[in-house]
Amino acid sequence: LALRLAPLPDVAALATLDDLLRQLDETRADPDRQLDLNEAWHRALLAGCPNRRLLERLAPLRRSLRRYVARFLRRGGGRGLATGGPRQVLAALRAGDRGLAAARLDDLLASGSSELAGWLARGDQAADLERSSGSR
Repeated sequence: LALRLAPLPDVAALATLDDLLRQLDETRADPDRQLDLNEAWHRALLAGCPNRRLLERLAPLRRSLRRYVARFLRRGGGRGLATGGPRQVLAALRAGDRGLAAARLDDLLASGSSELAGWLARGDQAADLERSSGSR
């Protein structure tokens, strides 16, 4: 919704978004830096949203997810945050299609949430198995 409400980014904003994605690609070995860059990218993406209350409501949600994403990155075998989805969002914005950009962002958030939830569930199952086998 915040992206749908925001005006299309200007050339400078697009360059900032592109630069943040480039930096994100270069920091796979540093989960904390990846998280910082990912958050900066999302803030820059939504900076033009005129609904400040909506942005204020989104901020704590992003902060609460950070610890889970950090754990995912640290235990994910060096896997970094993918930038393919954000690049699709950026390409749609460059083409002037805010609706497509918002749809791509929706897809990105849904797939990321699903992947994270699956990873957490598998981790919880493994921990349960370890506890139950240790009690025999």
